[in-house]
Amino acid sequence: MTVSSRSARYATKSEGNLRSLRSFARRLSVISAGLCIISLLACTRTHGPLSPSELTEGMLIPRVRAICPTEGSVNDMAISGSYLVAAEAEQGVVVYDAADVGALHGVGKLVLSTPARALCLSGSLLYVATDDGLSVVEFADPLAPVVVGQLSGFMYGNGQGCDVVYSSGRAFTCDGFNVYSVDVSESTHPVLSGSGGSTGGYALGLAVAGRRLFVAGFGGYQQPTVWLVDSVGLLSFEQELQVGSGSRALCLSDSVIFGCSTYEMFALDTRSSDTVEILSSTTVREEDYPWQGLDGQAICSDSQFVYVGGAASDFYSARLCQFAVRDVRHPVMRAFCELPSGATCVAIDEDQRNLFVGLGADGIAVVRIRP
Repeated sequence: MTVSSRSARYATKSEGNLRSLRSFARRLSVISAGLCIISLLACTRTHGPLSPSELTEGMLIPRVRAICPTEGSVNDMAISGSYLVAAEAEQGVVVYDAADVGALHGVGKLVLSTPARALCLSGSLLYVATDDGLSVVEFADPLAPVVVGQLSGFMYGNGQGCDVVYSSGRAFTCDGFNVYSVDVSESTHPVLSGSGGSTGGYALGLAVAGRRLFVAGFGGYQQPTVWLVDSVGLLSFEQELQVGSGSRALCLSDSVIFGCSTYEMFALDTRSSDTVEILSSTTVREEDYPWQGLDGQAICSDSQFVYVGGAASDFYSARLCQFAVRDVRHPVMRAFCELPSGATCVAIDEDQRNLFVGLGADGIAVVRIRP
């Protein structure tokens, strides 16, 4: 082989090697770019799960599925089968068909003498707290609710946080300053049987467990209080609980009462006959915006989770927060989603698949929580 042919052979081989190196470099560049994109996506903070270890099989990250308009301002809600019933201030009690949760539509309505502020359902009876009293509504036919009993003249109606709960023939309600016990064993003739002050703060929310009435307070002492209910419905103050930034709303789940406030979601054990124990108090604050916390206004729970609807402000959006409470002494904030406006109430459907969030005059948000 001559020198010239050998040189040509080496030159051809070098060109082939160079092309291979260029091709490899291009592939390496594409791979590196892909890895960079994946890295950037992994570092991006989203409104998804805050604690991946708390993800439960079969659960969804809460997301607003639909916003349904309402006739009035939604103050409170309850679920009855495929119906959702709402207390809508001057519009009274409004019944919605919730069979298709993405298309709520009104099917019944009952206008009361004064604005409806809160309600609770027990069997076929609906107890509605208004600006001046309590109405007992027959709800056997959701399409045509009718008032069967009424007690008026004992509520101040200041709009500061009316609530109502029912237990063993008694309805308990509050008007912002005081709490009341009403004997409704005869639904057609409700009778006021006891009352008590809210220890210096507002009475914003109620929950009842056995002989104890729990009152959420905000302003003044700000802390939740516990009241004993005697055999004839008289109320006597028993205990004040210290849970950080006070309390605004309560709900009962088995023997545990969950509550929310500006920065905390807390759990109370109701089983003791002596005193009520604070099982946990979970603080929620934004690292970048320390003035933004939980801002809890409404609360409900299912078998696994507690849901807290928050307020909105000029600086941040309202949120719906989900807490995993399998270990009630160590709740974990699992996820949250933003709401179009502040929450006034929350309710979960009987299948525990959808959450309804009252948004005041802005309607009802439907949030899917399970597939």
